[in-house]
Amino acid sequence: MTEGILTAKKAPPTVAPERRPLRLVCPECGNNIEGEGWISDIFPQKFCSQPCIREYHAKHAHPPAGLTSAEIGVVQGCGVIFTAFTALPQTHPSDAREVAMHIHAIQNIVMARAAQRAHPDEFPTIERKDPDAGS
Repeated sequence: MTEGILTAKKAPPTVAPERRPLRLVCPECGNNIEGEGWISDIFPQKFCSQPCIREYHAKHAHPPAGLTSAEIGVVQGCGVIFTAFTALPQTHPSDAREVAMHIHAIQNIVMARAAQRAHPDEFPTIERKDPDAGS
């Protein structure tokens, strides 16, 4: 997540068509940037300093993509449930297939959370309403 911060580099002066430096404002602190500034690999804006890049990144970067350790535990727990179920004596020929189908559905729901975090504009998170609060 900090790769872009570590590769921040001096930006070339921004020049208007008539060759005058543009007056830019740092998106983090609001300071005027006269000519040169800093550019991050992650954000295309110019910043007045590397600390401003770090602060801006901390506030605006999306959480890392991938599953959290708790989500990995849920997905792996589903596998444990399936293994335990298939160790039971079989009472119907389709039981294991149906359990596997539902286990996969749970795993798909949990793994979709990573997509929601990676692309929040495409897959918005809907907050759960308190069931005791009523409609």
